[in-house]
Amino acid sequence: MTDIVKFLAKNKAPFTVNIYPFLSLYLNDNFPLDFAFFDGAATPVHDNGVTYTNVFEANFDTLVAALVAVGHGDMPIIVGEVGWPTDGDRRAKSSHAQRFYDGLLKRLASNRGTPARPSQHLDVYMFGLVDEDQKSVQPGSFERHWGIFRYDGQPKFAMDLSGQGRNTTLVPAKGVQYLSRTWCALNPKASRNDIGKLLGAKIDYACTNADCTPLGYGSTCNGMDSKGNASYAFILPGAEPEGRGLRLPGPRAAH
Repeated sequence: MTDIVKFLAKNKAPFTVNIYPFLSLYLNDNFPLDFAFFDGAATPVHDNGVTYTNVFEANFDTLVAALVAVGHGDMPIIVGEVGWPTDGDRRAKSSHAQRFYDGLLKRLASNRGTPARPSQHLDVYMFGLVDEDQKSVQPGSFERHWGIFRYDGQPKFAMDLSGQGRNTTLVPAKGVQYLSRTWCALNPKASRNDIGKLLGAKIDYACTNADCTPLGYGSTCNGMDSKGNASYAFILPGAEPEGRGLRLPGPRAAH
């Protein structure tokens, strides 16, 4: 890492860092929830006479301290990614995302630095713009839900990009064409034995071609039984490839 910093300094380039308070929560159940936000609800953390009320500033200043330690304390820093997902985990919720962005945008609009760099303007890039339904979920099911817009370009919640805290709505995508509303449901007469033998592989196949992350633990559609999960999976666009006849036990109802 020291060699990388020297290379950046030699070429007068900034150090780019990604800061994700959500991941602090995701990776540690004991992490204090309020410390991930900017509204001052968290118990402050005191570090050698410096007080931190949110993990974003604490992470930023940790990097500053590391740069100072290798002799490049004046290197410019850019936050290349910061955001909050809205599904795929029990802490990935629209209400949390709205709270996070509201605090972040107000914080950036204040033009204040951090305790380690009080006069530095924070250069921050939000991640991301639109949900990505084909993105790998290996790091977690939330990976497809970082967007401030849904897959169809519709805003998820009110957001004032000016940081003034106004209850404004982002401009949605126009002219979006949707598939017809066709609903698939598992035949209620299907026996438990049939479901056990045939359902699992078919749901796995359907979810390979469509986004089933809302079915995961803590996600928006978590809590349904196996019949509900099957019906959800086969409603999704791309779940049933043409001509393959992924028919669940018994006739499938379409409405």
